[in-house]
Amino acid sequence: MKKSIEMFESGRYGYMAVMLLIHCCIGSIAGSFALYSDIPILFELSVTLCIGANAALIALSPAKWCVGLFYLSVIGNLSILLLTQLL
Repeated sequence: MKKSIEMFESGRYGYMAVMLLIHCCIGSIAGSFALYSDIPILFELSVTLCIGANAALIALSPAKWCVGLFYLSVIGNLSILLLTQLL
C-alpha cells in the first residue's frame, strides 16, 4: 500500500485518469450484472463504491484516501460481479 501511495503521488494526474477509467469500467460491468440479476442492493453498493472513489479522486483528496478507495472499489465491484455469477 505504501509503495502504491508513493507512486500515486509521483504522477498524481496520470494515475488519477487511469484509476478513474479502470474502476468505472469494472463498476459499470458489476452494476449491470447486479441490475440484470434483480438484486438491487448489489447494484446500489456498486454505484456507491464507484461514486465514493470518483469523489475522492476528483476532489484531490489525500493520496492515502484515493488509493484506498480505488482498491476498495475494485475489490468490491469484482466481488459483486462474482456474486452475481454464482447466484
